[in-house]
Amino acid sequence: YLTSFFFVVNVVGTFLAGSGTLGASYADVSDEFASFATPANWTQWLVVIIFTSQGAFCFWQTVPSNRLNPLIRHVSYCWWLVCLLQVASSLAFSFKAIIAAFVLVVLLWATLAVLVWRLKWDPNTHSPSTITRTEWWAVYLPFSLNFGWVSVCVFVCLNTLVIKYQGPIEARASVANLSVVGLVFLAAFMLSFKADAPFAYVVAVCLLGVHRRLETTEATADVLLFIAAFANMANVLALCVLLAATIVAVVQVQQRCQSSSQAHHFSLNHSASGRRDQWAAASWSINVCGHSRVDPPDFLCSVPARVFELLTVCGHLHSGLSFAVGGSSSLSLTLNAVHRAAYETFFARS
Repeated sequence: YLTSFFFVVNVVGTFLAGSGTLGASYADVSDEFASFATPANWTQWLVVIIFTSQGAFCFWQTVPSNRLNPLIRHVSYCWWLVCLLQVASSLAFSFKAIIAAFVLVVLLWATLAVLVWRLKWDPNTHSPSTITRTEWWAVYLPFSLNFGWVSVCVFVCLNTLVIKYQGPIEARASVANLSVVGLVFLAAFMLSFKADAPFAYVVAVCLLGVHRRLETTEATADVLLFIAAFANMANVLALCVLLAATIVAVVQVQQRCQSSSQAHHFSLNHSASGRRDQWAAASWSINVCGHSRVDPPDFLCSVPARVFELLTVCGHLHSGLSFAVGGSSSLSLTLNAVHRAAYETFFARS
């Protein structure tokens, strides 16, 4: 029942902070410190979906037959800390204490990362967690959605810091660019190695929110050129993440349907070999960061790995945009170097 108590505290505290009852509302603060990477206000409705799913989890864990479920013990303490940090960060953001909000959101992100890891990896047996389909919907889904939302909040708070302390336009553009690329690569990681479609869906919706807000942004003519390019690229990356997440979700469903022996259980730790045959015949070749066209090694013949390749290419194209503000060339060179290092490291694993 402590889990349900902390959930109620979380909902009430977040509502009081977000509605403007305590401090300014989320919408007002977002509008005042709007950056190039701030999503539209309608994306905050994702919080309603997250709280609804977490409410279902709280109800599920109070059912007598579920009280001894090991998953509840794995997440309880982390969940209590998540609730307290979420209320504290919401209040700090409402009172425009952006530095405090950023620190609290980073701590919240780290706590959720540990919580999600404990759901994927059993700390008692030191092996991948195996859960039922009901447990996935009741336990894993709420925290995966929350983890995706908080990941977006980390980058939004970082951009808000630059705006509040009146960073130059070059710094705002650079931080916004790195934030979008960082979110895309984080979604690619969760899809490639964790097969986490809910996380990627949240990131994609927020990127669409970035595109929508920038469409209605008023600025000088030179900055509008950057905004138009940035908004279009955010839209393209959002659609790519949506497509990638859908592919991973469909393949997961297909695998569960084809495996009658695992009709009621499936592992959250997906390996590339389980999907290699479906894509072995594909003749993919890529050209990233100036590399010649090469065929990827066998271990890349899986849906998540193809997703990683697609998003890597999109990230490279994103870094190659010709911005209408100064400093973009050095930023582009920096991102190209990062992409090259990631590419070489990824292929070195074979």
